[in-house]
Amino acid sequence: MNAPTKANAGRKSLRQFAREIDLPSMHSPLFPRWSQTRSKLSELAWDLHSANAYAHYRSTYPNAGAPHIERTGLYDQGRLNAEDTEALNRLFHECPIKPYSADDFVEGYNFDPTGSLESYNTYRTMTPAFEAKLGQVLQQIAPQLEEICGHHVRILSSQIWSLNPGPRRYQWHLDWWPVALKKLFILPGGIDEMMGSTAFRLKTGEEVIAQGPPGAWFVFENSAIEHKGVESSTVPRPTISIHLAPSFRTDLRLVDCGVNAGYPFFPVEALSESSAYRDPEYFRRDRLDLRTLKRVAEFAGLDVTITEDGMVQMPVPAQEQQAPAPPAGLASVVRRKLGGIRRRLLSR
Repeated sequence: MNAPTKANAGRKSLRQFAREIDLPSMHSPLFPRWSQTRSKLSELAWDLHSANAYAHYRSTYPNAGAPHIERTGLYDQGRLNAEDTEALNRLFHECPIKPYSADDFVEGYNFDPTGSLESYNTYRTMTPAFEAKLGQVLQQIAPQLEEICGHHVRILSSQIWSLNPGPRRYQWHLDWWPVALKKLFILPGGIDEMMGSTAFRLKTGEEVIAQGPPGAWFVFENSAIEHKGVESSTVPRPTISIHLAPSFRTDLRLVDCGVNAGYPFFPVEALSESSAYRDPEYFRRDRLDLRTLKRVAEFAGLDVTITEDGMVQMPVPAQEQQAPAPPAGLASVVRRKLGGIRRRLLSR
């Protein structure tokens, strides 16, 4: 492998530059400014996208009533049939355990920079058999999800984990995601205060703790209503966690974006098969990703130069910068004076 040339020593791709800022293990000093700027742009993009997705659903189903989740922020009456519940529970425990890493999230996704969930949950990797069964279950409840949420739904990310038993101190919180996004929890083994649960402060002011038999599922607005965990005092509680977004068509394909992934910062969707734009150049995800990264870097005021081909020219560290050479005339004057001083000293 050839050594990097001096001209390219300070260059890296914009994607690499952004990834190094984001990774919790890198502790980048640029992260606060980068993250705050990206969050503002992300909120605006999701707000515009979600408003249009809600309007599209209402125009498609003009007789649809108000979304079930709108009044309280929580729908907790979902129930799977016994056969699907037993199959999910059995297949869940066949999924291998996956070590937690705060760096485990795909590029372009929201994440927890503190990595705080490592001691709370034990994560697993979905097997093909589990994915197939979960896909069937989601197809069955999709019409309910649309009515509950008031929009078509798209899966942003999906994870499976067990809530670890033991004393914990959970705090009331919001997830601070774009407010239209939601979480779907499916509990193959059930949920109650003994197995561990989630408490909610509803929009009505009421506080409730989710409870239900094996196969219970619920949807909640995780950035609109405060919630907190309720510790398990018995055994690990299997949980299927799916992050949902408003969409212009329902897309239930499961997406594994890492144990520390939440939602994509920007709501970019692939074009539907019915789209009039069939030209593959019309939708280029890589181009859109590059443009959003450029805008985040520019609006954050980072001291870097971004080239047209998506490369970042890093500034030269102060200790590596050479002092500017003095003007030629001044240099000769200094040399003559130093020479005269040296001669006088030697003549003494």
